[in-house]
Amino acid sequence: MSFATTSRLQIRAVEPSDAPTWLRIRSQYSVLLSTTLGYVVPPGPNTWEHEKKWIEGALFAGLVEVKPEFVHLRRMLHDEEQGALEPSREEQEKHAEWERQRRAVGFLTLTVPPKNRDAVLGIMLGAEWHALGFGTELLQWVVPYAFEQLGMHRLSLDVVGSNTTAMRLYEKVGFKEEGRKNAAIWENGGWVDLVFMAILEEEYWAERQRQ
Repeated sequence: MSFATTSRLQIRAVEPSDAPTWLRIRSQYSVLLSTTLGYVVPPGPNTWEHEKKWIEGALFAGLVEVKPEFVHLRRMLHDEEQGALEPSREEQEKHAEWERQRRAVGFLTLTVPPKNRDAVLGIMLGAEWHALGFGTELLQWVVPYAFEQLGMHRLSLDVVGSNTTAMRLYEKVGFKEEGRKNAAIWENGGWVDLVFMAILEEEYWAERQRQ
């Protein structure tokens, strides 16, 4: 059952059976580059147990799926083009799990340390769904949800400075840069900044009044 929907997406609670989906997306190199501050290596055998505890401690944790009528937007990845992941038509018809995997776009989380109502935003989208505007769609849902329904005071995130596409997206929905940790991340043979961004509740409500 969906918890919320946007024009092309639906969001539901993360379930234990979503572990393979999490690990599949988390294993994609482009996803690791944008979500990992440490070594960019494939998830190990104990990764899900660690991530599961983190998800269970989140205020909000949702699996994002594309609505059935938009599944055709999914890009084929290189290994799928080689036939490594694509089951036969007979297998597709037999296994509903394959279709479920095809519709999984990514995960959306809000973690809130005690007392200060500062929600830390986390978004992880599979590479096959990049550059389709889904990040914008999710942010346009989750920012109002955080302030209007959850009563947050701040919505915060950090982003690798080389990810200018993500930074422009966050700025588009109201996030502002608050500071940088200079040369904090080793990426592709060089040092890049770690950028801290946030939006305050008074900034959110002021923008709503102007709309």
